[in-house]
Amino acid sequence: MRIVDSFVVASGTENRSRALPGVQALGENQFIVAYRDASVHPVGDHEKIDDGVIKITRSFDGAKKWEPPSVVWQEDGWDCAGSRTLTQTPFGLVMFVFKAKRSGLKQPISKVEIIVSSDNGYTWVKLGKEIDLYSDYTEMNTSGYYIISKDKGWIVPIYGADKPGGITYPAIAKSFDNGVSWEKISSVQTKDRVELHETSVVKMDDGRYIGVIRNQTDPYYSYVTFSDDECMNWSTATKLQFRGQTPALIKLHSGILLCAYRNMDPENKGVSCSLSYDNGKTWEGEFLIYRSTDFNCGYPALALKDDNKILCVYYTQYDKFGNCDVNGSILSI
Repeated sequence: MRIVDSFVVASGTENRSRALPGVQALGENQFIVAYRDASVHPVGDHEKIDDGVIKITRSFDGAKKWEPPSVVWQEDGWDCAGSRTLTQTPFGLVMFVFKAKRSGLKQPISKVEIIVSSDNGYTWVKLGKEIDLYSDYTEMNTSGYYIISKDKGWIVPIYGADKPGGITYPAIAKSFDNGVSWEKISSVQTKDRVELHETSVVKMDDGRYIGVIRNQTDPYYSYVTFSDDECMNWSTATKLQFRGQTPALIKLHSGILLCAYRNMDPENKGVSCSLSYDNGKTWEGEFLIYRSTDFNCGYPALALKDDNKILCVYYTQYDKFGNCDVNGSILSI
């Protein structure tokens, strides 16, 4: 594994929180990156900011140059995120917008709605109703593309909690009407006393599905689970050897699996990736893509380039002014 190139995707002279990126390839040498843009917080905490909007920037030359970003979604009174769920479907681009109200509230209010674009992300409209699959809050976690099951259902990893402050757990949601409505079809379990969050899922060359899961319990080792029946049931999640949060999983044309993640190893803070050559049974390496001095960075997103290289985008750690940017790297195996 090597880094072919590294670059800035979204930055500026004004101190802003530019974070939670998502990426999509739109054709030969064309990419879009969506991200959440918000005012800065004194301690660099994007969960305490209430004015987030979603912006998109574009590259027409294979990720070498990025166009000035534009706001594609905002709602008065709501902090809008969801850019990391940017997903290509048979009917266009989709984002699950997570919206939160926090200022002056003892208990924050949040909701998730789906927006779609039929013109490569220039304009967006809402689709369906609010997605409410857990009693307290729900978050969707697509991995850059939709899983289409044999019965034509759309499958998306989710996680959430059933009561305020309750234990979160990952699950799978399914839509039979092209994203208009959703139902929870399965949950992921583990025998370990850990709290699991978002899952990144791909279909492997052997026909099974693999999910790499964020672990919120120190020392933050990632977990893995498998499904043999179109994501209806999942194996008991077991611990992996790398400490990775916010996983982004992708299958390369060769069948190799690559997982990028926020590295929670105190000696290797930043963004790293690991590889599996045997359909997720074992993983090799802990290749550092971006080095930081703080854990608050990452949320990598991945896309394949036409030349078999991988585009990885992520947000940088916050600086002393509360500013962070979206950066990118081109990876080659």
